[in-house]
Amino acid sequence: MEKIAKDGYALTENVANSGVIALGAPVFDASGRLLLAIGCSAPISRTTHAQVAQVREVVRRALRR
Repeated sequence: MEKIAKDGYALTENVANSGVIALGAPVFDASGRLLLAIGCSAPISRTTHAQVAQVREVVRRALRR
C-alpha cells in the first residue's frame, strides 16, 4: 500500500495466472476526497512493457490536472 500511495497507481501482472496486466489509480478532488478510480487492463500476451509504461505515464499526467 505504501508503494501505491507513493507511486499514485497500482499495477498488477498475471494475478492468479489470469493472463491480464492491469493498472488502476485513484482520482481525488481539490480537498483530497476520493472521487473515483480509473483503470485499464489488457492481455499480457498482446502487451509490451513499453506499452504499459506509456499508459502509466498517460494516467499519471491525467491525475496531476
